[in-house]
Amino acid sequence: MYENKDSKANLVQSWLSVADPQVTNKQAFIITPASFSP
Repeated sequence: MYENKDSKANLVQSWLSVADPQVTNKQAFIITPASFSP
């Protein structure tokens, strides 16, 4: 469970970094749950 979450978070963070390197952690935190609904 934790590994899966970590994997998703890592993937999202990587994607966000590539999509918008200027994205802030706060924005990423808001975008992550919005993009990946449980």
